[in-house]
Amino acid sequence: MVHHALSGQGERVRKGGSAVIPVTRLNKDAFLINPDKIEFIEETPDTVVSLESGRKLVVLESADALQQAIIAYRRAIYMGLPFGQERHSKAESMDL
Repeated sequence: MVHHALSGQGERVRKGGSAVIPVTRLNKDAFLINPDKIEFIEETPDTVVSLESGRKLVVLESADALQQAIIAYRRAIYMGLPFGQERHSKAESMDL
């Protein structure tokens, strides 16, 4: 079962054991993409995601939004967190 919401916040989703992020085609169809398979992202002015396989995907999200989603995904992986869970620093958890 896949749960995802295209909130623009780069939510991570777990599907079939691999981590994916939600993206949206120009026709508004949502789909999931493995950020580890992205070779590069460009805006031409549409956002084009080029995969390692050579396939190119045109999506509604901006390159900046995709970059933030990928950073959040990798941060969760490297910190050993479940996908979508945020970890706060001590300073953030204290009311400073």
